[in-house]
Amino acid sequence: SSERRERDRSITLAAVESLLAQEGVHLRISCVDNRSDDRSLGGRLRDLGETVEVFDCDEPFNFSRLCNVAATRGTDEPYLLFVNNDVELEPGALFEMLRWIDQPKIGAVGARLFFPDGRIQHAGISIHPEATWQEILGWGNLCCGRQAEESGFTANPMIVDAVTGACLLVRRDIFEEVGGFDEKR
Repeated sequence: SSERRERDRSITLAAVESLLAQEGVHLRISCVDNRSDDRSLGGRLRDLGETVEVFDCDEPFNFSRLCNVAATRGTDEPYLLFVNNDVELEPGALFEMLRWIDQPKIGAVGARLFFPDGRIQHAGISIHPEATWQEILGWGNLCCGRQAEESGFTANPMIVDAVTGACLLVRRDIFEEVGGFDEKR
């Protein structure tokens, strides 16, 4: 419907605008158009600035595959930031993420993500060392569903076992070394 299309368009535009508003960093943004039924969105995204690229990837949806394709888009930037089209970053978020990415033993940096009502959607994943494989597959998303003020420890940077691909910063060399995202899962 046109109402859904307009809502999806405004969500995507807000996400890209939040990236363009990042303080203290230079970005080149590659947006993947994966069979969008809104043919006007690509033009609207391109109108946001010369650092925004939109390219078509006419393939069935596969999150990992689309991210891998985007990562190969003719750039030699040392870092890759993967962001879903419904994620809006606060102006200093990427600068803060970049402060951590080159620290020893850090493979990726994520961000706390919130639902529109202020509840935590994602704050890192912790895997208990004695968990069964069934429990590991279910993950342990820290504080999911709680209000931020109920989960004070997530307000500070911390080491976790995994972060969500909805907002993920990784060094390009590490990403390429591991072969990118696993496209079969």
